[in-house]
Amino acid sequence: MVVVTDLLTVAKKVNNYLINATTTWTSTTTQKWTVPVGKRWFIVGGKVHRDVSSTIVVVITETGDGVIMSLGEGAAATGAFAFPNQASSANNQHMPYMPVVDAGEHVLVTLGTAQSTAAYVSCVVLEVDV
Repeated sequence: MVVVTDLLTVAKKVNNYLINATTTWTSTTTQKWTVPVGKRWFIVGGKVHRDVSSTIVVVITETGDGVIMSLGEGAAATGAFAFPNQASSANNQHMPYMPVVDAGEHVLVTLGTAQSTAAYVSCVVLEVDV
């Protein structure tokens, strides 16, 4: 088992932050972060702020975009959505640990409705060399 205090001696904190649909987003409905070659991410958490009412799905995908793990799903709403989603239900896993994402895999955020300028997404990870 990895202890966070041990991990912090070798990991670098990375703030993945995409401001909104008109500046740093590549799409108004889908955002994806890819783990760089030679790295491994431990997901600390993230937040999506929806400014247009929308469903949301956050997953970890493999290099071919097949879903490995769900980090959370939300009904149509505006405002903040945090992940990994700690709600226990049929669609969301209860995760008392930091999900691990390997090089070439992705953290993928998909919104059901296009967002505008007040929307943003973030994902904080601890990054280690492998």
